[in-house]
Amino acid sequence: MKEELSFIQNGLLMKIISFNRKKMVADLKCYKEDKFIKDSKINFAQLPKRIKIILNPKK
Repeated sequence: MKEELSFIQNGLLMKIISFNRKKMVADLKCYKEDKFIKDSKINFAQLPKRIKIILNPKK
């Protein structure tokens, strides 16, 4: 992934670290007020639309 993709969800900044096109899952790092909280995973369907357009698994 060339650019850093991130979005805000439930008051946390979610930074996408990687995206598995086979499983359609993104690996995230979650931050609150610039402090690392946890690692997480999210399904493609749950990502914001602007992120889905950039990741576009059909390419």
